[in-house]
Amino acid sequence: MSRNVSKTPQLLDPNNPSCEPERQHVKIKAVIKLYEDGKIDGIKHVSVMNRMIVSRYEIFKDPHYFWTEGRHYQL
Repeated sequence: MSRNVSKTPQLLDPNNPSCEPERQHVKIKAVIKLYEDGKIDGIKHVSVMNRMIVSRYEIFKDPHYFWTEGRHYQL
């Protein structure tokens, strides 16, 4: 299990100072499910929208909110 998935449920805990707003909980639960199903690994960058993995280009075509997972590197 990746380090990301072990920390992700903490984002739903209202006692955690890093808790995300309620409107984000659907996306976070979808990401946890994708980790559990082995569809994401926490390393490869992915975008999740409407409970599905989508391309980076799709997140700009649709006005829905999205969530990104994976390692992000800054050059």
